[in-house]
Amino acid sequence: MTATAVARTATIVFDTATAIDRAELQARLDEFLARASSGERILVRDAAGHVAALGPAGDDHPATAGPVQRRRYRASRTIEAILAEDRGA
Repeated sequence: MTATAVARTATIVFDTATAIDRAELQARLDEFLARASSGERILVRDAAGHVAALGPAGDDHPATAGPVQRRRYRASRTIEAILAEDRGA
């Protein structure tokens, strides 16, 4: 049995992101929003680790689709009735 070499080509894409602390985001919010809207990915972290990512909103993103239409929902029961049921009363 002869061994044949198989050529494989791989494309590696590095997803680079800037990681910042919450306090730094709060102090320089305008700067990071401008950088995210220009295509940079910003990772926000706190003591527990990464908690959010900022990046550009695409044309199909709901935030770029125009004003949000809000709907009001009317509950069929009062909060008191729901709490009483939840507490077993």
